[in-house]
Amino acid sequence: LLRLDCFKDVNIPRYIQLIQMDSDHIEISVLKNSEFTDEDCINMVSELRKEIGISSIINFRKVNKLVTTPSAKQLFIINHNNFSNT
Repeated sequence: LLRLDCFKDVNIPRYIQLIQMDSDHIEISVLKNSEFTDEDCINMVSELRKEIGISSIINFRKVNKLVTTPSAKQLFIINHNNFSNT
């Protein structure tokens, strides 16, 4: 994902977090106080959709704080599901 144009020169994970909710649903969290405009976020959604599939659900939201681990580490990608069919 980091090779996509929309992530060039981005301070990741300081401003952005991708949260995989399901096998075809991703949320992009962007810090409200970052330099990202709504247009930048729309471009991210468009590029990600091309990369992972046009039928995927990709939403973005501006947040006050990104999710951290219990040890206060901030992850670029969070996977909320193991997607197993068992």
